[in-house]
Amino acid sequence: MTSDTDICNSALTKVGANRIISLDADTAEGRVCKEQYPKIKKAFLRGHLWNFATKRVQLALSVTEPVFEFSYQYALPVDCLRVVGMEGETSFPWKVEGRYILTDNNEAYIKYICDAAEGLFDDTAAEALACALAVDICIPLTQSAGLKESLKVDYRDALRAARTFDAQEGAGDRVYADSWLNARY
Repeated sequence: MTSDTDICNSALTKVGANRIISLDADTAEGRVCKEQYPKIKKAFLRGHLWNFATKRVQLALSVTEPVFEFSYQYALPVDCLRVVGMEGETSFPWKVEGRYILTDNNEAYIKYICDAAEGLFDDTAAEALACALAVDICIPLTQSAGLKESLKVDYRDALRAARTFDAQEGAGDRVYADSWLNARY
């Protein structure tokens, strides 16, 4: 099972730095990983509809109503990084504002990207995350712009592979044509 330390050590290896025992290691490598890893991980997860980071939940109605425009307000889950859909969204518009989702629907079932534990990552996604982190920590640890550019290429390749494998796990979402799409034909 992959851990945050495993991913950080993979990134450190890519930049030619010393490995760490934990993110709390009192070394330059440990400090930069502890600072940058959580931000890079969340950005990485938000950037794609990862199957391993997708959750579906029913939200509880908030006691506070929106001031205008929408009738209902629901608090988002603590681990929610990005809402990707809401049941009934074709009938009821919705909008995320702060840590709430606002809608006119009296029920809120959402699909969202969560701050997934590293143990849920498949190997290709963990490798892509390690590459993203390597790009980010390269300059602070090596001061090498050339290495950073090389790592960017590695990251793009690893991300492409991870997204490809992720997309192949399940049937694709069906796209329904509407009058606007059909107007051309």
